[in-house]
Amino acid sequence: EKELPEVPEAVRDAEKQATQAFNDEMKTLKIDKSLDKNDDHVVDTGELADALQDDNITADTAENFAKAIDEKLSVSDSDDEVVDTDVPSSKSIVKPVIEASAIACVASCKELLGDIKGAEKELRRALKLLPSNARVDRARYRQNLANVIKKKGNLKEAKKLYMDVLEEFQSIFGKDAPNMYIAATLVNLGICHIQLAEYHDAQKHMHQALEAFQNL
Repeated sequence: EKELPEVPEAVRDAEKQATQAFNDEMKTLKIDKSLDKNDDHVVDTGELADALQDDNITADTAENFAKAIDEKLSVSDSDDEVVDTDVPSSKSIVKPVIEASAIACVASCKELLGDIKGAEKELRRALKLLPSNARVDRARYRQNLANVIKKKGNLKEAKKLYMDVLEEFQSIFGKDAPNMYIAATLVNLGICHIQLAEYHDAQKHMHQALEAFQNL
């Protein structure tokens, strides 16, 4: 196996600062355990999926989230008929965007539990459900997919996906806009560059990420 050159101290410094900024931002997220605020049949899983990145979330908590979401997806709007969640149904009480959000949250649970293959499968399923105009959600899930692909060791594929996601977020929010999604993508891209020994690009993206977090 080819030995990578030592990571320059300046790159490690940039990574540490950007990662710390990211972790500080994550700590401000709240966990909504109800999954269905005001009983309006809208599964609020966006914060849950993000909160699962918090180091304080245990495997047991992740399993409970996944079970609760699976139960929600199995409920029909007529009587108590069980819906096959592998096949999107018009009888489901959740719309495609919400169902995709729930599936993405299950993927996060699987990733936390070490089931990388299962996480990838769920994320690809969520992406198939999303309508083309759900650009932010699509970019978010593709970023999660890049994270999973990186964990599998496919660094070049993950880097390409991160770059595509960064371009999409910048297209949505503005290239120089202070935005959490853009900042997080820059951190992930920077880490990927480090693992590929592309240190100049790594340092550049980490500094951009830190600047983005400081301007949030």
